[in-house]
Amino acid sequence: MPRAQYNVAVTFDRQRISSCNCTCSSSAHWCSHIVAVCLYRIHLPTQVCLRAPVSESLQRLRRDQLQKFAQYLISELPRQVLPTAQRILDELLSAQPNQINATCGAPDPTAGASAYEYTSWFLDEKTLHNNINKILVKFCVPAPIVFSDVNYLSTSAPPAAAEWSSLLRPLRGREPEGMWNLLSIVREMFKRNDRNAIPLLEIITEEVMACEQIIVWWYSTKAALVAWGGGTGGGKHGGGGGNSSAQHACSSLCDEVSVHTEINKVGK
Repeated sequence: MPRAQYNVAVTFDRQRISSCNCTCSSSAHWCSHIVAVCLYRIHLPTQVCLRAPVSESLQRLRRDQLQKFAQYLISELPRQVLPTAQRILDELLSAQPNQINATCGAPDPTAGASAYEYTSWFLDEKTLHNNINKILVKFCVPAPIVFSDVNYLSTSAPPAAAEWSSLLRPLRGREPEGMWNLLSIVREMFKRNDRNAIPLLEIITEEVMACEQIIVWWYSTKAALVAWGGGTGGGKHGGGGGNSSAQHACSSLCDEVSVHTEINKVGK
């Protein structure tokens, strides 16, 4: 069975991917085909042909070559191009004043932004919002604790020791892992003076603040520390072993988001 082929278009501007799209049916802006093309370009840069912007190439063509270019383009993609081509021709040949005739020059999507414009990475904000929301919601849902060691069931460890181990587990592993990985990416982007760290940090902050359970846990943990002079915040504030561990993990996550926000303010 022949493999399906898709057309991938990736636009670069000053070492940044400013836009990308693929003809596949994936709803994500960064599909697997786009990622594969980017990795191919990184590892095999000499195998990818570098071309000048279309506007520069068109300037090098003679009048007869320009006519051939337009007609060949229409004949290659008649259904997609012909209606648009006919509409543009009607506007160019119109005796009435219109915008296309009054505008000097023409747009060139392959030329990138101007020298005075800041180019940012193409970010799929909607998908990122949804993925972060799923990570946070899943982490806040209470889950049963499963012990793989059968001998553990026969041990009689003090309840305080069991609760302490439950508290340390997410803190040692930096849970939820996906959120901490995103924050490490943000920190690295700040080190490189990459302005794209700001919109990424804004998305993370918005989703954390939108999760009511995380904010309640963060407040409860800080209130317990103040009331008990540095206590663990267990008992009635912690809500039990499993929930208490998630509570402290979420509190640490909120603290880390606050630290990154302060780094952003200092950088400004």
